[in-house]
Amino acid sequence: KIMIGGLDSVIVTKVRALLQPAAHAEMRDKKSKFLHVKSVSAATGVKISAPHIDSVLAGMPLCVVDEGCEEELRKTIMEEIEDVLIETDRKGIIVKADTIGSLEAMLKLCKEKNIPIRKASIGPVTKKDVLDAESNYEQDPLHCILLGFNIAEAASTEKVKVITNQIIYKLLDDYEEWHIEAKKKLEARKLDKYTRPCKIQVLANCIFRATNPLIVGVEVLGGIMKIGTPLMKERNRITQVKSMQEDKKSVQEAGKGKQIAVSLPNVTAGRQVKEGDVLFSALSEQEFIALKKNARFLSKDEIQVLKEIAEIYREENPVWGV
Repeated sequence: KIMIGGLDSVIVTKVRALLQPAAHAEMRDKKSKFLHVKSVSAATGVKISAPHIDSVLAGMPLCVVDEGCEEELRKTIMEEIEDVLIETDRKGIIVKADTIGSLEAMLKLCKEKNIPIRKASIGPVTKKDVLDAESNYEQDPLHCILLGFNIAEAASTEKVKVITNQIIYKLLDDYEEWHIEAKKKLEARKLDKYTRPCKIQVLANCIFRATNPLIVGVEVLGGIMKIGTPLMKERNRITQVKSMQEDKKSVQEAGKGKQIAVSLPNVTAGRQVKEGDVLFSALSEQEFIALKKNARFLSKDEIQVLKEIAEIYREENPVWGV
């Protein structure tokens, strides 16, 4: 009668057969031959045939159950399982490993690096693991990651990053690299509520519709133009971008160097807008200050356009945006 730790509980079963590998055979090789034996002693590799052991955890101790010691053994094994297998409601990432020992090593290193863990378990990445990680998305996207040590590779999803590796330190290095980049992207996303700096020029012979709305070809000289971007000419806001097309396909934004067709309401060709005109995004002073404070998230050409916009406004108000 033996006792082993399983995924959900302690397994108690009886040995049906002991299979010892033949001389010079590798126990993990499926082609190896095995010999039936009655008993084995210390330092002997052996396969055990027994019922109900499908959910045995790799790395758990296997104990022979002597008369009267079953409850004590059960308690000891349960404590060992609970120390490593974690599932809580708190914030954190999800960790998977191939064995108890591997998981213990992961938990120790994560603790040293102050990486919070919500769930730690044995085995390959499952659909439930991915859903558990995804449930963090609204609360904290930085916890939408699953680390797998010494397990099969698994695909990331739109919201969940999955990183696996056979080397524990490389796995944690990959996590830290991802965490830094993901944090930058989250911080940069704060700028989405502001009008981005943008500079465009109306192209010659590219007026496709004269009014209501004006449809004209433009080149983005710097920054990023998006649908909804308000546009100004010489400090005066004249219109905003209603829609954009590139190669007859609708686009949401366009960066430096792009030549696109834009739809501009409430302006007429030859009056408010002419061929060769240079237009800028119409930033409020508050938007300019916010963008200036977060300039590390702007491209070099966006920063240049931001400076040009400030110069335009400061022709009338020298302390604008200061």
